[in-house]
Amino acid sequence: MTAPHRSADLRQKLVAAGLDELRENGLAAVSIRAVARRAGVSHAAPGYVFGDRAGLLTAMAERGFELLRDHLAASGSQAEGDDAVIAVGAAYLEFARQQPALYQLLFDAEELRRNDPGLGMAGGQAFGALISRLPPEVAATGPRGPGPLLAWTVVHGLAGLERSGALGTQLADDRARADAESALLRHVAASIRAEADAAPPSSG
Repeated sequence: MTAPHRSADLRQKLVAAGLDELRENGLAAVSIRAVARRAGVSHAAPGYVFGDRAGLLTAMAERGFELLRDHLAASGSQAEGDDAVIAVGAAYLEFARQQPALYQLLFDAEELRRNDPGLGMAGGQAFGALISRLPPEVAATGPRGPGPLLAWTVVHGLAGLERSGALGTQLADDRARADAESALLRHVAASIRAEADAAPPSSG
């Protein structure tokens, strides 16, 4: 096996070990030494590949955005119209609940190198998967369009409120939470449909 292949394999192994450490023990527990130990490599290996903890976390976040992208892309593939918008929104909230430590890494970790090209591309692809279920004329407006921004800010904001416990008294059980989420997502879907209906006809 050539050196580049060995380096790529080591990188993937360390990222996987880092994500396991993150899920089991939380963001604060992720260190060069802990990840090396979990991966069964020398303590120097992660530093050689990533430089420092920030580099390791950034690589882990890149992989995390890929996992979010895949989770969103698999949602509502057979649904259409409002149901498709609701399905992808529900999938985003599901990811935040099922992967709380990873979600924290993606959006809250101050150490991430946000200008890293790989991280930026992975984050953009995850956003693309989120808006891919929107009507084409709305999705085409991209990150600056009101429809895509509405879809993301609503689900991201709701996920944040749930994670912080701010909705604990208002939505005291799973049924109340599910009902509130469903109503909110239907409202978002209706708003996006109205935007699509108001869009000028395509000239092409």
